[in-house]
Amino acid sequence: MIYSGVIEPIVQPDHATVNFYLLLTVPGSRGHHFLEWEESVFNLNGTWKSESIIVVFTPYVRTDNLKSLFDE
Repeated sequence: MIYSGVIEPIVQPDHATVNFYLLLTVPGSRGHHFLEWEESVFNLNGTWKSESIIVVFTPYVRTDNLKSLFDE
């Protein structure tokens, strides 16, 4: 199973940077792999070109304690 979402988009007329996350897991697992992806692109003569991609990979993050983070 893959979950993903946008964390922070920064969009300007000639440049854009988007941060998003990906969670990779399987049903019944007590953990998941977490990736934070940042991609920057720029507009060159009407064509968007990739400027950089940075990926931070955190393997096997525990999920058995996540409920406590969201309890009120």
